[in-house]
Amino acid sequence: MLENVAKGVNLVYSAFLLVGHFSIPLLVHIAISALAGYGLAKRLGWQFYLIASFLHGATNYSTILLQKGLMTGVQVEIYIAVLAVAISATALWLRWRQPKMVVQEFQ
Repeated sequence: MLENVAKGVNLVYSAFLLVGHFSIPLLVHIAISALAGYGLAKRLGWQFYLIASFLHGATNYSTILLQKGLMTGVQVEIYIAVLAVAISATALWLRWRQPKMVVQEFQ
């Protein structure tokens, strides 16, 4: 019995160490959190929270497509990777863009 538990625990830890099954979902969560954090810092928290929730739902929707047989496992991985890169790029663009300069004239 303990031998089976040890094998199960070993499988769980080895699944977390796989590059394709751990780093891409982790990147999605980091990117979505960065986007939500940016919105919080700009006092637009609830709007960015809604965007983050929608994007998280979009990544979760891929599991439905996988279960229905509309996408393969590789296609789901590619879909989530592209989504993660797009979210990361958007969060970085929002963070590093230059604010508009406002020139005030003194009279």
